[in-house]
Amino acid sequence: MKIRRIALGVVSLLPAVYCIVFIAVAYSALVLDRTPGPMAARVLIGIHLTCIVLLLGLVCFYVWHAWRNQALSAEERRCWIIALCLLNAFSIPVYWYKYIFRRGATPPAKDMTGGSR
Repeated sequence: MKIRRIALGVVSLLPAVYCIVFIAVAYSALVLDRTPGPMAARVLIGIHLTCIVLLLGLVCFYVWHAWRNQALSAEERRCWIIALCLLNAFSIPVYWYKYIFRRGATPPAKDMTGGSR
């Protein structure tokens, strides 16, 4: 189970790492006038689109997890959901560390009355 949590953490770090790498590549292309060739541009676009799809999936998963996480108060839950939606690439690793890596992979289930099972 710990391997799954670590794998999720690695996948959760990828968008933030990619964002930093993309800014460095864009900086070198625009400011330093080192434009990539057509093949490099195609590869970069493919990686960019893959990262966007990955990030959308991660946001959906983490919003769902925060919504169901009984360790969060209602106010904390709202704050985390807003942070996950707006600052996603940078708040996802923080949420992963605080609420998945340190506390377990799945939130407790709710029954029909709203309490824990």
